[in-house]
Amino acid sequence: MSTALSLTDNVDVDADDDDNTSEHEENVKEVDDNDDDYLSDSSYESDSSDDEDVSNRTLLFLCEEGQLDRALIRVRDWDKRYPPCSGDNNAKKKKKNMRAADDDDKTRSIIKQELFRKNIHTGNYCLHEVLAGGIGDKSALELVERILERYRIDYPNESRNTIFKAQPKDSNKRTILQWCAWCKVPSYILKQVINANPECMLLRDNLSHGSRTPCDIAKRYWSDDPITMILKSSLDSHLPYRIQFNVHLCIDRIFKLSNHHADDDARKILTPFNKVDRKNTGLTPRTWFVAGVIGYTMSREMNNLALHIISFMGYGARNVGSKNKRKRKNTQKRRSAMSTKAATIKRTEQGGSNGSRDRNEETNSNNEESPEMRTRSSRKRKI
Repeated sequence: MSTALSLTDNVDVDADDDDNTSEHEENVKEVDDNDDDYLSDSSYESDSSDDEDVSNRTLLFLCEEGQLDRALIRVRDWDKRYPPCSGDNNAKKKKKNMRAADDDDKTRSIIKQELFRKNIHTGNYCLHEVLAGGIGDKSALELVERILERYRIDYPNESRNTIFKAQPKDSNKRTILQWCAWCKVPSYILKQVINANPECMLLRDNLSHGSRTPCDIAKRYWSDDPITMILKSSLDSHLPYRIQFNVHLCIDRIFKLSNHHADDDARKILTPFNKVDRKNTGLTPRTWFVAGVIGYTMSREMNNLALHIISFMGYGARNVGSKNKRKRKNTQKRRSAMSTKAATIKRTEQGGSNGSRDRNEETNSNNEESPEMRTRSSRKRKI
């Protein structure tokens, strides 16, 4: 009986131990689950705080810090909710629903502020920051494509003279087109940037970096790449057009617009082939003759003939303005150095002539005899 009781007691004890261990394991599981819930809550809170920080940051800040993935997500959201559209489509939408159109205008104005935001200290825009870092990342290339599409469709005139023509000092006075040539963007992006502002092909970067145009940069780094051929051909076709446009504008102002402005009534009207008017304008005889021919045809309303004459101008033109400036500066320095040398030589010659004169005067004074000496010498001769 004692042995049986002892066995039953041991069985009861073992059962109690099993119950205690199971309760302990359940408590541990509950603690682990609570810890997991706490960790998940904390991670969710950290993610939400990061999202809030990113939402409060500007697009320019994200591009400056290299957070291009988050910047791309924001631009994708803009394109999805408020896709780029022209002014006619906006007017049609306003007629349909005025309230929705007002909200749309507010959000579009915010998008415009983000895209036209400039760093006060560096002068860079979003595209400057992205292209200066290269387009090796897929997000960088897609971000550039989306921002360019927004500029091209929504703000073509405003972005032409602000963003695409900007030459920030922090970027060594390089435009967006120069950064495109430096990082070797695809040809379709390069053509979009050229069409946005063709005048940027003539702009040069800082003198410390060689004062190079986009075509010069492409020749330096990617001589056999298609982008160099695109830049060269577009530059060769743009220079004659630029010269023809300026010639037409100047002749129109000299001979035509002066007759229509009320402020210019007191001024004498210029006539073609007049020598007095040529002297007043300051043009050479050859240029005045060409301007007189074109101005005469335009005054006779033969605009097609005038445009045909102007179309022969500008071929073979080159953008060599900065080199000429350097040559002029060097020639000016040489001339100034030569003038200083000539002045010093003259001074030394004058000083030498004055010294020789003084010496001659001293010798002449020494050679001249006093009257007493003359009388003594005459007495000696008599004796």
